[in-house]
Amino acid sequence: MVLVAPAVWGFLQAARTSIGPLFLIYLIPVMIGVSLTPLIAYRAFSLLRAYYVLERDGIRLYWGLRSEVIPMSAVLWVRPARELDQALPLPFFRWPGAVTGIRQTAGGDRLEYFAARSTNLIVITTPESIYAVSPENPDEFLQVYEQQNELGSITPLEQQSIYPSFLLARVWDARPARYLLLGGLLLNLALITWVSLVIPGLEQVRLGFGPQAEPIPGVQLLLLPFLSGIFFLIDLFVGLFFFRRNDPRFFTGAPADASILTDWQVLAYLVWGSGAVTTVLFLVAVFFILRTG
Repeated sequence: MVLVAPAVWGFLQAARTSIGPLFLIYLIPVMIGVSLTPLIAYRAFSLLRAYYVLERDGIRLYWGLRSEVIPMSAVLWVRPARELDQALPLPFFRWPGAVTGIRQTAGGDRLEYFAARSTNLIVITTPESIYAVSPENPDEFLQVYEQQNELGSITPLEQQSIYPSFLLARVWDARPARYLLLGGLLLNLALITWVSLVIPGLEQVRLGFGPQAEPIPGVQLLLLPFLSGIFFLIDLFVGLFFFRRNDPRFFTGAPADASILTDWQVLAYLVWGSGAVTTVLFLVAVFFILRTG
């Protein structure tokens, strides 16, 4: 809300101002809000669905679109971070609820955070990497790990590492998704380009309905591509969430097959398709606005 409120205020002020230095100043909070809000929204989503699973066959770590499956045989030790000889280097860009990222320890080991805080961390060490997690009850976490480890692994879990980039690659490999997203992006670029070209020669426009609508400065026509871009981004992220949901192929490493769709992926295609249709409606709106003067 701290980012969105100034962005909305800046956009409304810019819409009432003619093109010039003051117009660019009003766009600064808009650009900051548009660039940082998706990042904060993703970190909030990651925190909401973050959890750790301890099994006798391994440990599963989930944080947003990032997941790691560690076989119990690959775990060297699990202990509190305070017992280490050297303090762990923390991620540079962090805040409470979002302590994530990859660092390198003084010994050259790869360290990745799946944590909501920077204190009372539990460290999981494997031959390849070190993972820092923040269970709600660290003592209970350690106790359960010791219990599961003593039981012995029957069917070791397969080592798996899923990154957000993997999801984007799977989406790009799906031809319908690629066409829908590219189509929506190109339509939005066409909309902003069209509006940018007509605004310099447009003193006033009428955004209301009927002849009684009061004319407003032509620069306010930027409202349409701005709203279209917001809808496109919302559809993009919602579709990505649906595309991955309840698809076991993301966790087994099975190859992508566009002919095999889950119900959630069908819903993702509908969301992305609606985003492209919405941009077409904005293009039609600009056409009729310019036509009626």
